[in-house]
Amino acid sequence: MGVTRGNILEPGSGVGNFAGFLPDRENYRMVMVERSAISSRIASLLYPMQTVRHENFTDTDLSLYNLTGVVGNVPFGDLKIHTGRDPLAPLSPRIHDYFILKSLDALKPGGFLAVITSTGTMDKKDPSIRQAMIERAKFVGAYRLPSTAFKDNADTTVTTDILFFQKYAEHSGERHPDQDSKLNRLFAQDDLIESQVSYNGETYTAFYFPYYKEHPQHVLGEHIQGHHVQFYSRMGVKGQLNSSAIDKVLADGLTFPYPLPDEMPLYNIPDDGIMLDLPRNYHPGNIVFHEGKFYERQRRFYKLLSLGGGSGLSNRISSACKLLDAYDDYITALAQETPEKEALRAEFKELLTTHIETYGIPDEDEDLRKVFKFDNNLYKLTTLVKRDPINGELVHADIIDADSMFNRNYVPAVKDSDDLAELAMFGRSIGETL
Repeated sequence: MGVTRGNILEPGSGVGNFAGFLPDRENYRMVMVERSAISSRIASLLYPMQTVRHENFTDTDLSLYNLTGVVGNVPFGDLKIHTGRDPLAPLSPRIHDYFILKSLDALKPGGFLAVITSTGTMDKKDPSIRQAMIERAKFVGAYRLPSTAFKDNADTTVTTDILFFQKYAEHSGERHPDQDSKLNRLFAQDDLIESQVSYNGETYTAFYFPYYKEHPQHVLGEHIQGHHVQFYSRMGVKGQLNSSAIDKVLADGLTFPYPLPDEMPLYNIPDDGIMLDLPRNYHPGNIVFHEGKFYERQRRFYKLLSLGGGSGLSNRISSACKLLDAYDDYITALAQETPEKEALRAEFKELLTTHIETYGIPDEDEDLRKVFKFDNNLYKLTTLVKRDPINGELVHADIIDADSMFNRNYVPAVKDSDDLAELAMFGRSIGETL
């Protein structure tokens, strides 16, 4: 369908199966949202270059990203989303419809959505959810999968649809002119096709979406009421999801009506936001000194800071930033017991001595405290050196001259039961067992 790159959202990603099957993976940047701690952790390990968010999709702030596509197998069921603060709450959508609507809202103009969802999205009598979808994007088409499509990997028989939408291109006015297209009108109507079947002397009625009557080739098998031990009030599909069925879909030539979005950065950067290519990681709120300028780290970008106070304050804050960077390098080497730790310790101590001789100790610097007020590194700066309240001497933090980050009792060998007991108690204290 012409998609060769993009920033792709996968809501309810599980361990990231869709990311694993991406062609030319380097052309795609994925944002995977998964509420399971175990599944999201596995996804992070499998795809370290992609963005994996461990959280409930209702809590995900998608405005951070420039999303050009959505793929996935959304969770479905009768659970309705009633999050009062959510703009979709008035629609009271079921969980699968909520995932689709929120994803459509997040797409850039021309962005596409292709998701597997419950047949309930299309087969429900109330058209209000479908109408809400075509207000956001153009309905491109759908395919109804065989009821056994997920039998092998999920051991379940369930009938599902693959839905395709494309976000309307930019336009003037409240309604896009394509909102009243033939396919959209078909998708939003409430006149369903009725089917009846008799079983054990009783007559059962099922309803299905008229799209599949007008496009029977989009049912990948035989549409049968009550097929495969489903309720007789629902439609099933007798068929196999094999290479023949896939070839049938590919030959159908479903296309997106609008140009796909141009390549764009994954993160949505505001006008005053700046992307910096820095050799180390900083956390939100950190003050950063880079190429003669000060920045504050935001969640996904940096903001230029104007300190005021003249060159005196700038020199003092730049010295503090360099001190923090040197401290982090030293602590990392100390924790990892690398050969460079002594050289890094000496470099850090020299910077600390120079800063104190020039500007005083950070703990007593009120201007520094104001600048680093929302930076979690303020605690480091103000605890490196303290002034003894009794004799006024400077007292350095123990970590500066420590031999190790960890206070462990070294046991070279176990000679008797007493040594073994001591080793076992120590192991238990740090969460390790023999």
